[in-house]
Amino acid sequence: LMTTVMLTARAMDAFQTGTETQLATIQLAMELRQSSDDLTRFVRTYAVTGNSSYWDYFLNVLSIRNGETPLPIEPYRIYWDLYVLAGPPRDFGPPHSLEDRMRSAGFTEKELGLVQAAKDKSDELIDLETVASNAMVGLYRPGDPTLVPQRDVSNLTAAQK
Repeated sequence: LMTTVMLTARAMDAFQTGTETQLATIQLAMELRQSSDDLTRFVRTYAVTGNSSYWDYFLNVLSIRNGETPLPIEPYRIYWDLYVLAGPPRDFGPPHSLEDRMRSAGFTEKELGLVQAAKDKSDELIDLETVASNAMVGLYRPGDPTLVPQRDVSNLTAAQK
C-alpha cells in the first residue's frame, strides 16, 4: 500500500510539472505572437498618423523581446494597449529575452527551431517595418527604388505601402 501511495504521489508530481511546463510554453508562444502583432500595429499606426510615439512603442517591444530592457511582469497578459493609454500597467522584472525564457521553460530543440523560424519571419517583417519608419522621416535604403528618392523628404505614401 505504501509503495502504491508513493508511486501515485510521484505520478501526480510529474503530471503537475508537465502541466506547468505546458502552460509556460503556451504563454511564451502567445507572447511571441502578440509581440509580432504589436510591432505591426505600432508601425502601421505610425505610418498612418505620423505620431512618433508609436515608433517608440515599436522599439520598446523589440527591446523587451530581445532582452535589452526590463521585462514587464506577466508579459503574456494584455500590456501595450494599457501602456498606450496610461503608461506601464505593471512593474518590471529584469531583462530576459524571449528566446532565453523559452530555453529555460524546457522547449525542445525541435520546438526552438520552429520558434526560431517564426522569429526569423517576424524579423523579416521588422526589417520592412523599419524601412517604412525611415521613409516617414525621409531616409531610404540605397538601391531601393520604392522608397524616398532623396534624403530629408518625408514620403508618407512609401511608408504606408
